[in-house]
Amino acid sequence: PLDRVRRLLRGRTTLAVVLGIVGALIGASLGWASQKMEYQASGYVRVNPTTLTFRGDNEPLPMYRQFMYSEVMLLRSPELSSLAMRQPVWQERVGETWAPSAFGYCSGAKYSNEDSYLQISFKHPDRVTAEAGATALIEAYVQYFRDRKASAENRTIAALQEKVTQIEAEIANLDEQIDRHSAQFFGLNDLRGKRDRLENEQTQVRRDLHEVTRALDYAVQMRDHVLKDSPLTVQQLAQGDLDLAQRLASVDDLKRQRSRLIAESLGPNSSAVKRLNVLIATAEHELDQLADVVRQNYFGYISTPQGGTTALTPLYISTLERQKQNWDADLQRIEKELAQVNADERELERLRGLQKVRSDELVAARRDLDIEERNSAFQAELSTIGEVGLPAEGSAGISQDKRKVMALGGAIMGFGIPVGLVVLLGLLDSRFRYSEDAADAGERATLLGILPNLPDRLSDPNQASIAAHCVHQIRTILQINHGSDESRSFAVTSASRGDGKTSLALALGLSYAASGARTLLVDTDLQHGGLSARLGVSGEEGIMDALTGGELLQFVCETDVQDLAILPIGRAAGNHAGAFSPGAVRHMLDQAKRHFDVIICDAGPILGSIEATPIASAVDGVVLAVSRGQSRPLVSKALGHLDSVGATVAGVVFNRAQAADFERSVSGMHLRNGASRLARNGRGTLAGGSVMSQN
Repeated sequence: PLDRVRRLLRGRTTLAVVLGIVGALIGASLGWASQKMEYQASGYVRVNPTTLTFRGDNEPLPMYRQFMYSEVMLLRSPELSSLAMRQPVWQERVGETWAPSAFGYCSGAKYSNEDSYLQISFKHPDRVTAEAGATALIEAYVQYFRDRKASAENRTIAALQEKVTQIEAEIANLDEQIDRHSAQFFGLNDLRGKRDRLENEQTQVRRDLHEVTRALDYAVQMRDHVLKDSPLTVQQLAQGDLDLAQRLASVDDLKRQRSRLIAESLGPNSSAVKRLNVLIATAEHELDQLADVVRQNYFGYISTPQGGTTALTPLYISTLERQKQNWDADLQRIEKELAQVNADERELERLRGLQKVRSDELVAARRDLDIEERNSAFQAELSTIGEVGLPAEGSAGISQDKRKVMALGGAIMGFGIPVGLVVLLGLLDSRFRYSEDAADAGERATLLGILPNLPDRLSDPNQASIAAHCVHQIRTILQINHGSDESRSFAVTSASRGDGKTSLALALGLSYAASGARTLLVDTDLQHGGLSARLGVSGEEGIMDALTGGELLQFVCETDVQDLAILPIGRAAGNHAGAFSPGAVRHMLDQAKRHFDVIICDAGPILGSIEATPIASAVDGVVLAVSRGQSRPLVSKALGHLDSVGATVAGVVFNRAQAADFERSVSGMHLRNGASRLARNGRGTLAGGSVMSQN
């Protein structure tokens, strides 16, 4: 974690520490000055956990703890603060009246579940004021209960008593209404018996009405049939009329007499027979007249609902109609009485339900009244059983001194704020400052090694050997990662100029040559041609001739170093960049691999030169040089560009490293000590015992 903080400070550790120390001193001073030493005066009030009941015995106070916590809140209220400042002890010792909020800020109250005491305290820088405040607050607390007993509690009890009286009056009114409804039914509170009787009577009347209606319909039907379809004969009419039957019998008797006379041989023309014929005609005429009269009032015999028979006459029909009307009237009366009984029963049920609700409310109101009266008895006893402990003169002690705590907190904040600002500045700084930054540059960017700061010219052999050691370590990692059994080609590039890529390319070439590998350096930096200048090779022929199809070896120049050759820049310049293509570069490298073990191309910056892109896509691996102070987004963009053209990134070399980076990267105490001295001297890169200035 400390190393992570150091990296975030981005080389500003000394500045951060200095600012942190200054801020800590300022914060500690402000924290110490923000607090003042205070005196605290304390007193206690004991509240008995039992209360005196109306029967004269003691019993536990209900909800005692809740009551005590409510008293703590009361002691902190503005109302009690104002009352305390009106106490004589406050007026005599302090004299001035504070704002209730200021008094409440200094006062305090606390209750512990394990005892029956309320602790009342008062804090103030002045000892006398602290003692006066605590004493006044305790006296105000006792006085408050005396006043509260005679006001608030009595009003609450009176309101509850009024509520009980009102509910009792409502219940009495409901009882009266229930009795009044019951009186009209002979004092019956339950109307179910009468309702059952009416329902039975209703059923019987409906049955009788049905029978009468059916008999009346049958009689009317039979009467209409006789009158319209088959009038009754005289003989049929005689069955229902005695007078007509006697007349019919007289006519029959006369006819029998006429038949007897005719039978006695008097003949039909005898005077006796003629006289009988006149009598018979007269009797039959009278019989027909009487039959017409009887025919209007007699229609034969029909069955009765009771199972017998009766004469069907208008009187019988009218009797049935009157019976039907009577049954209809009885049914309507019964239904009306039954509806009234149901309505009265519902009303009684409603009154009884309302009576039950009011009874429950009465029970609750009486319970509340009893609880309030019990609490009133306790409040009346509080002022007599309370044991008040007043702080004695000089008893106010020093409360907790927070100056040291606030000074420590101020020092921590004072140190942390400037250091945090420096860390924030480091987060906003995107430049590379440590080798770990290069290692974190991207997923494919393996850190191959680091190179220290070197002077332009080295005279110390120890420094030269240490620089050579760094380059040899980079070359060894490349050989391990990419194999050493066949020819390999590498391109050394950077995100921008000034990262030391040319020096790195030359140093790698010297290292490979020192290891016995036949090495070819290819100068492809069309803008500067720094590699050719470093080795002092000049001439017209070079890289452009090799690209255009010529034989490679005829343009290669040997150097003073064994196994090291160079393909110089020749006459190539920036306007020849269009001749570079992946195919042409790959063809040139294939020729070189037939004669050399390692080919190292010094390419221009990958983001600032055209020729660097086809070279990077054609070689077996790309080494990216990143110097200390380089922009992180620029390096990320360079890596992204290499990925987009299909180049294989062999790794990253961190250049111009500080001593701390070098000490964490090189093992061995002797090398670390030497590298530390080397990194503190200047600029430049040395490899294989040769001296090169960094570009």
